[in-house]
Amino acid sequence: FMVKIYSDFLLPEVFDKLKQTVTGKEIPWYYYPSRDVYENILTSKFEYMFTHVLYFEDKIQSNLFNTFEPILHRVQDKYKISKLLRFKLNLYTNQNKEYHQAPHTDFLTDEEGIHIGLFNFVTCNGGTIIGGEKYNSNQNELLVFDNKCEHNGVIQTDTPSRIVMNIGWK
Repeated sequence: FMVKIYSDFLLPEVFDKLKQTVTGKEIPWYYYPSRDVYENILTSKFEYMFTHVLYFEDKIQSNLFNTFEPILHRVQDKYKISKLLRFKLNLYTNQNKEYHQAPHTDFLTDEEGIHIGLFNFVTCNGGTIIGGEKYNSNQNELLVFDNKCEHNGVIQTDTPSRIVMNIGWK
């Protein structure tokens, strides 16, 4: 597997505006009871996160889509996006214990050419394990890897929340 890391992904003024948005009061966050994307593995009653879906199932799902479009434009600078599959925000709350979600792939398919991008809004001791290696959550950093790589989130203990943009495209 290969993980590409893009530090300082957005211009500081663009990043600061988006970070203010995700940490402010204008985003409705929706409780999601299981961190397993297929909803068949719930390793603990404490497995949960909050999400806000911007794009899924071939359509815009949120009036905040345009606000976060600069992230897609920067991804498009690096990768040819022929089809956006999903664009969503995940918010993990501090649970005073490091939790690991179940390893998974985001899309149940053997199709080639599906990429996953994880864009971090918060620097913290949480992160993402991809292919057994932990990548710490560093703000304004994008991780890109193939959908076939199993990965899982690690819940932080040093900040109130960890906020990640999850992007799937081919």
